Amino acid sequence: MQNIENIAQQYNPSDDFDTHLTKQSGIIIAPRINGKNVLEMGCLDGYMTGMLLKSANSVEIVEGSEIFVKNIRTLYKDSVTVYHSLFERFNPDKYYDAIVLAHVLHHMHDPESLLNRIKTWLVPQSGRLYITVPNMLSLHRQIGVKMGLLKDVFDSSERNIKFDQPGRYTKEKLIRQIKSCGFHVVECFNFFLKPFSNEQMKALKPSKELIVALFEIGKQFEEIACHIFLEAAP
Repeated sequence: MQNIENIAQQYNPSDDFDTHLTKQSGIIIAPRINGKNVLEMGCLDGYMTGMLLKSANSVEIVEGSEIFVKNIRTLYKDSVTVYHSLFERFNPDKYYDAIVLAHVLHHMHDPESLLNRIKTWLVPQSGRLYITVPNMLSLHRQIGVKMGLLKDVFDSSERNIKFDQPGRYTKEKLIRQIKSCGFHVVECFNFFLKPFSNEQMKALKPSKELIVALFEIGKQFEEIACHIFLEAAP
């Protein structure tokens, strides 16, 4: 719990390029949870929460950071139910139609254990799990290797270390992991072409038009797009 609070104190989502990636993830996920009872695992500043609220029948959140929990409760008040808990200690007393695990799985040191627990929280057969994680084959990581900043695309960057991100995913690895935990993969694809690191992208101050263009181009050059989306059924 203390480690999560330390990270939360250092990380300001609203001042990070991740906000753009969160929005693009929300654009993909929000239509898919229309009318569903949703559990969002990890909420950060609540940007995606707001997108989910516009589509979902209900949204509940489990979040380990007290900082983010307080912010969400202030921002959305009674619109959401927030549980302040580590994922490993969370035991819901209901089934969910959909669980959103966006920008989270690569932070987990034992993702298989979490996925096996999540499977029991979903409505049998019709429930859906939505995941987004960084793609290690992303163009910006490959450029980092050529520049000598990374040993290889799976090497830990300063950001990976700072924010405790041990997970290293490719589309194929994510699919294998999900299947090994007993899920059925409904859909999986990479999205958003990010040529540079988050700090460099932020410094560029990209326009809305450029962000949309990078999102669309990521569909054409999927292998080197920076994020992976996966929808799974129990």
